[in-house]
Amino acid sequence: MYGLAANGLNPNAVKKIFDLKGRPATNPVILHVSTIEQTSKYAFFDEKAKKLAAQFWPGPLTLLLTKRDIVPDITTAGLSTVGIRSPDNKVFQDMLACLEFPLAAPSANPSNRTSPTSPHQVSEMFGHSCPPILDDGPTELGIESTILNLTSKQPSILRLGHITSAEIETCLDLPVSTLIDSNNLNSKLPHSPGMSKVHYAPRTHAILHKSVQACMEYKGFTSNDLIIFNSLQEMERLHNLPCMATALSKEGDLKIIAKSLFGKLHDADKAKFNQLHLCLNDLNDDLALAINDRMRRACAENT
Repeated sequence: MYGLAANGLNPNAVKKIFDLKGRPATNPVILHVSTIEQTSKYAFFDEKAKKLAAQFWPGPLTLLLTKRDIVPDITTAGLSTVGIRSPDNKVFQDMLACLEFPLAAPSANPSNRTSPTSPHQVSEMFGHSCPPILDDGPTELGIESTILNLTSKQPSILRLGHITSAEIETCLDLPVSTLIDSNNLNSKLPHSPGMSKVHYAPRTHAILHKSVQACMEYKGFTSNDLIIFNSLQEMERLHNLPCMATALSKEGDLKIIAKSLFGKLHDADKAKFNQLHLCLNDLNDDLALAINDRMRRACAENT
């Protein structure tokens, strides 16, 4: 994601992020660091955390750890825990290496709206209020980091992403639980970014279908609706579509679907469709579940 970055140890700087996003004060932000060694300044970094950081950092894994007093309450929403990760984007890493403090950097969008994967999406969403943008082109992965809670008795995934539970279990040689119930977005979860029922939502009315077949049986299409299929193969198998259609990938590659999803939602908003239609992926894979979780929250405003 593109993020709104500020000194994560400066309450006034972090408040600017919350104010610009319209982010609830109860929603903590993640700290970004350049090196593993820096992390121990801001959180208690145990052996499990060191193993995971050595394996997956820099990369899309956020570790939820017990915070140190140097981290202000506004950053953690008053919680005793803080999410920390080291990003693998070279431009971001070069910037972090020049700083003596971590950067709080939640996604650069109004709260609960579609996350930005390109600089022009950021400028379009914030308009004249947009801060300066460090432009490094389109993002590589397309969805946010996996968040792993290491403060619970058993390590638990709070937000699914590209780093899978199987990879984490292999690294730790421990079982990992997943506390996300995508079928019940109101379920009580430990505080973590991306867990509100409505999240990633486009401005356009978005409808979620449990399968491609369920989508095609829907009776409320208008000619100005858009169906976003997971693959071009799905789209091409169907004839006489009642509206416009596009695909997130050619052959259903999950990494390409993840990379494309938010961009397609932004494009659909610009095109001013009447309604959007998303279809859940039926694969039982961590990345497929991560994509489905984003789709459910993107459409939750209209369910």
